[in-house]
Amino acid sequence: MAIQLQRVRAALAQKRQEGLTLIELLAVVVILAVIAAIAVPVVSNAVDQSKKSATLSTLGTLQGAIEHYYFDVGKYPSSLNDLTTSPGNVNNWNGPYMQQSKPYLDSWGNYIYYAVGSNKKYYILVAGEGNTPVTPSGSLDTTNNSKFLVAAGGMNGNQSIGQQPTEVTYSPGPPASYSGTGVNGNLTALLASNNLPSFSYN
Repeated sequence: MAIQLQRVRAALAQKRQEGLTLIELLAVVVILAVIAAIAVPVVSNAVDQSKKSATLSTLGTLQGAIEHYYFDVGKYPSSLNDLTTSPGNVNNWNGPYMQQSKPYLDSWGNYIYYAVGSNKKYYILVAGEGNTPVTPSGSLDTTNNSKFLVAAGGMNGNQSIGQQPTEVTYSPGPPASYSGTGVNGNLTALLASNNLPSFSYN
């Protein structure tokens, strides 16, 4: 019995000295590749969801500041700069309504865009999921980005366009349309309108 035990120990010792065989190394590489293939998409998706949630939260904070501005001044700000610096041509400005520095960015490092109606009675905030959502000409980029994060408020004509921060998906159609959780028809029509006010990020 002792002799057999010594042989087993000797065999194991020799095995340790020889190291891993090529087949064993390949098996380890395959296992690591399988683990990576499973883990990377999960981690990537979790990071994207985290960025999306953080951007929605930022939109909500901006929305609260914009509404506070409206209650004091009686109209929505011309630009997001008005939240931190008095525009000088309004009464009852009791800001600053935001403390953080400008410009306001989403979690991907892109600008959060702001548009206000010509009558200053409604506004829209737009961010893109990973991409800049607004073209240099000031219109929504429906060619490179089909998903937006949107918050809005106020009245467009006689209809409310109040909208808590939400994800909006653009469908090129035909017919072209926007859809999202809780998105009312008026906001959808406004997003699709050729008369949407120009966006600014300041």
